[in-house]
Amino acid sequence: MKQSRTLVIKSVDTSVFQAKAAVGFSLLAMLLPFILHLLPNPSGYPIGAKLIPLFYAPFIAVLFFRFPIALAIGIFAPLANFLFIGQPSFPSLIQLGLEITGFICLSHLLKNYKGIRWVNAPFSFIGAKMGVWGLFTALSSVFPGIDPPAYFETTVAFAAPGLFILWALNLAMLSFKTH
Repeated sequence: MKQSRTLVIKSVDTSVFQAKAAVGFSLLAMLLPFILHLLPNPSGYPIGAKLIPLFYAPFIAVLFFRFPIALAIGIFAPLANFLFIGQPSFPSLIQLGLEITGFICLSHLLKNYKGIRWVNAPFSFIGAKMGVWGLFTALSSVFPGIDPPAYFETTVAFAAPGLFILWALNLAMLSFKTH
């Protein structure tokens, strides 16, 4: 009787890989806005608000890694930028933290829906802005300086170039992931 041999493949410890990737994506999420702030900006409006680079690395992390890692990257990036380069300002840091958290949660929820996943990033960005807009609307009586309609309109309008880049990144990552 002939004996058969079987090949045993040990599973790779994905938690170590995910941790290393989280460090790499955290650095990317921190350095990209820093580099973009070095570019000349003739309009006077913050280039980070136009190109929304803090959303790129967390979105890629949502597609390729576990949810907690994407969330950690999204929370770490604006905080690290605030601590090292002073941008964004502290009030904007709170707002941006809420927006990125909402963005990551929505992206994670929408990433597996076939019809929506190709526009996941822009939909999640606008959805997160709407969520923060709703929060600001609810708190506008507590904080009278907040103008929720102006906040939503101006931030989405100024982020149009960044939304296009985010959508292109969305398409590129999905086509990469499916091949």
